[in-house]
Amino acid sequence: MTKEIGAPQMRNNLQASLQSLLNKNWKIEYDIYFEYLLDSVYHTLYDTHDLDEKEKSLEEVGWVFYDEAEAMAVHEFSAWFHELKENIEAIERRETPNETYFNHPDWPKVLKWAESVVKIMEDNNKKYNFYDNMV
Repeated sequence: MTKEIGAPQMRNNLQASLQSLLNKNWKIEYDIYFEYLLDSVYHTLYDTHDLDEKEKSLEEVGWVFYDEAEAMAVHEFSAWFHELKENIEAIERRETPNETYFNHPDWPKVLKWAESVVKIMEDNNKKYNFYDNMV
């Protein structure tokens, strides 16, 4: 079944940003890459889309997301990730070292949750022939 969305490139960027959290190779070079990675994820989720706000996430259905379930999965992850990042940075009260994120007890949850959201998006990509519609 084919179902088009209004902003496939935005969807692609969002999914790539979340997938980057799951890339195990970045851990090898995290001193250089991790700050860029967090900035990229943060910018995509909050600055570009305000996906930590439920109403904004739902407005993206048909534009970036295929359905409300997908929008809510990204929203819930975004809201939680935003709060976690703010809490970690508030504790540090300065530039936060990468190890602070990696060693935080909730970091494995970040990875597991990001993986879950990416899977939901990938399943919908297959279901609605997303890559066939990218031009």
